[in-house]
Amino acid sequence: MGSWLGKMAIRQASLDNPSAERYIQWAEWIYRDSPEAAFARARIARRSSDFDSFAKQLAISKYLGMDEERLKREQWFALAQSGQMRLVKDKLASLTDEPNGEEAEICEAYAIGFIRLRDFESALSLLNAWKLDFPNDARSHA
Repeated sequence: MGSWLGKMAIRQASLDNPSAERYIQWAEWIYRDSPEAAFARARIARRSSDFDSFAKQLAISKYLGMDEERLKREQWFALAQSGQMRLVKDKLASLTDEPNGEEAEICEAYAIGFIRLRDFESALSLLNAWKLDFPNDARSHA
């Protein structure tokens, strides 16, 4: 059911919102009703802290058949990023044990959440680990 363009959009949404938008548009044009395109739009909305749009696009992605585990993880990222750490702090260990290629998304969402809560020690610890694991990822140095 997935499209390679939709998967590229998700990958780009992790890195660069404007170029992700181009992939999403192509995916939607070629593969109408692409769950990956809706998921990528949800990820862009989450990363922009547009949680209303995030919820809408995630629901569309679910309706179109996106994998439930990926949807659940993205919801955890949103809760962490919005600072609702008490709801997802215990998920961090399981996410890092099985990152599924989303190490940077995990680190970024949780670091932002810790910063929102003014838990700078936890945020700094996470950012330092992220820098060590992914020295070429500019987001960990921001």
